[in-house]
Amino acid sequence: IALIAKQAINNIEMHSNATNVNATWKCDNKSAVLEISDDGTGFMPNQSSTNSYGIIGMHERASLIGAELKITSNSNQGTVLKCILET
Repeated sequence: IALIAKQAINNIEMHSNATNVNATWKCDNKSAVLEISDDGTGFMPNQSSTNSYGIIGMHERASLIGAELKITSNSNQGTVLKCILET
């Protein structure tokens, strides 16, 4: 999950033109949840470039540990990434 967070923040820094980023981490006996959001330019997740290796890598990492990764974004409305690992 730490590598997913690192990649998400790297993507924000490189691509989003965001001025604010919020990251939350919640963990209890049932789940661990990472949520990272920004106020950047956003993008259309289903129309991402074939060079979107960062997003592909985050999905692969989540899959390897049995986590669910959701990315919600719209043009000019920022992006929210949520990674949920059920224990």
